[in-house]
Amino acid sequence: MSGNAVKVCGGIPLQGEIKISGSKHVALAILGAMPLLRGSVRLSNLPDIRDVEHMLKINESLGVRSLKVGNGEYLFSASEINFSSQELWRVPQLRSSILYLGSILLNCGHVLLPVPGGDQLGLRPLHEFLYVLDAFNIRHDLQNRGVMAHSDSISGNRDFDLCSKMFPLMGNNRSALAIMLAYANKGTTKMK
Repeated sequence: MSGNAVKVCGGIPLQGEIKISGSKHVALAILGAMPLLRGSVRLSNLPDIRDVEHMLKINESLGVRSLKVGNGEYLFSASEINFSSQELWRVPQLRSSILYLGSILLNCGHVLLPVPGGDQLGLRPLHEFLYVLDAFNIRHDLQNRGVMAHSDSISGNRDFDLCSKMFPLMGNNRSALAIMLAYANKGTTKMK
């Protein structure tokens, strides 16, 4: 494998510890994947910012419980996700909420996610995330109400370019969504 590629072999339980630096983008990517949690996990050094607060509230509405145990330190637990599109009314307030497209889809097999928004720059184009769904053969439809996606399971070998001519810059959320889906893939995923 070259130095410009990441190879993810899915279907293997993840274990271990990672110390995060308090990065907003890292924290939001982890929080967007929380609906995949079964059991409990402790996260430290989460930044005290509005975006993290929004993601914590979205997670709570989905059934991921959180308990603040210290400055920037939380204990999360979940046994099952209670998905209802009505619970996602906060999604348009935050760009990173696009990550729930992957975590809810992997939990429920379907999702209708409102179009994320969030900052002064306005709505972000969704085609880069639909490209990731296409790479995993996930059926999707962009509607007025948001992105609808369906998948019974993800399997098969994947090889695709996250920084293609269409998307020359690496996007944090696009990469996080691709890694989340690669983790669930029962085959091998190679991303460049």
